[in-house]
Amino acid sequence: MGFPSERLLVIGMAASIELLSPMNAQERKEFLHKKGLDPAKKTILYAPTWGHNEERGFFCLWWQDGREKERVDKFCKFVTRDLNMNLVVRLHEKRRYSQDWIKKYRNIFDMYKVRAHYFDQDPYNLSYFKFSDFLVGDLSSVNTYFYVMDKPVVHIGAHPFKKKRQSTWSGMTLNDRAGYIVEDYQDLLVEVKDSVVNPSKFSNERKKIVGKYIDYVGEDSRKAILSEFRRFLYNDREKNAGLK
Repeated sequence: MGFPSERLLVIGMAASIELLSPMNAQERKEFLHKKGLDPAKKTILYAPTWGHNEERGFFCLWWQDGREKERVDKFCKFVTRDLNMNLVVRLHEKRRYSQDWIKKYRNIFDMYKVRAHYFDQDPYNLSYFKFSDFLVGDLSSVNTYFYVMDKPVVHIGAHPFKKKRQSTWSGMTLNDRAGYIVEDYQDLLVEVKDSVVNPSKFSNERKKIVGKYIDYVGEDSRKAILSEFRRFLYNDREKNAGLK
């Protein structure tokens, strides 16, 4: 990008310091209670990030034949009753959407006690990531946080967005997605269930992708931050001293 290499700080994923810190059971319990969820249950986070428009609807895969409402209901029931888990629906800022999807399906969310909100209503991401056990996403960088925590991800809807995204997303190739990639609604249910039953299934792939793309995670990232800032500050100090 044209920046001098000596002015770059390589610190890895700083957010992973918190995400990989020991789980505080009381903090988790209080967070889930506050969001209207049951701390005794595991949690699935649905967090898509592509731009939504009238063509796509609320969930990719679900709008094509006009049965989206039916499928939203079925998915919420599947997660909360069949799997007996919490479900969080976390969308981008409300202004990004062609309509208020959460308002549209509020009755369904309330019926199944689903926590549904837009990012601008609750902007702090890391607690949702840390206290969720599984992710249903798309090509989002959110996937990477779950890879770092070695938590399962089910990726939905590569089409019709492959052409738009070309061959990469956020610097990663589309082939570097660790977990199921689904293009069919019924497959989504099957593969979410399998991810719950077999959470370690794609663990090796998740770790390989983290190793490929991220320099430092967790404690290594903390050490890198301290080391890089010391290098940066001391180099500047020495240069300034030389000028004098």
